[in-house]
Amino acid sequence: GLVFSYKPQMTPDPFVLPRLSRIYGGIDIGTSSPTCLLLCGLDDAGAMWVFKEYYQRRANMHDWMRVVGEWTEEYRVQTWFIDSAADLELAAMQAAGFDARPSIKQNDAAVTAVNFLNSKMTRKQFWLSPECPNLKAELLTYQYKEIAEGFEKTFIDKVKPNQRDHAIDALRYATLPLAAQQYTQQQQVEITFGAHRPLMRAS
Repeated sequence: GLVFSYKPQMTPDPFVLPRLSRIYGGIDIGTSSPTCLLLCGLDDAGAMWVFKEYYQRRANMHDWMRVVGEWTEEYRVQTWFIDSAADLELAAMQAAGFDARPSIKQNDAAVTAVNFLNSKMTRKQFWLSPECPNLKAELLTYQYKEIAEGFEKTFIDKVKPNQRDHAIDALRYATLPLAAQQYTQQQQVEITFGAHRPLMRAS
């Protein structure tokens, strides 16, 4: 079955971007396959908005880093998360002065990101810009294996091989820190609420 609970109505037109509390970028590097850059963030209500996409086959590093610079300045991107296997590209971004970090992959991080995304989608808290057509196409077609082969342990083992997932990977890289941020915010709200709870008077 399909991996994501995405529905076309989650891409409204017109698409009006609200004020976002934090914005992260995800980067999946391709050589003969496409390189994808995505921007996403959370609004004050906790909804997730994915609103910019760069998707280019055989992309030149100079070209996509120019886009990184433009988007960082225009949207005040806090941090870029890039495929952890892209050592040279990560070093180049850091040398250029960007806050760039390797993607989180340990402890089957992919399944954590997918679960976070699906929770947003099922609660109608996920919105995708029409400017992200390749991510939309991938979300609509990305599937699990029909029959398990018996060795599957991680999320990557469980999905069909050789699917288009360049935009999905970029989205996953940017999603994990957003999930962590929202969890931290929820804890802060609970702590603050508890600290200011009025005392009960004895009768």
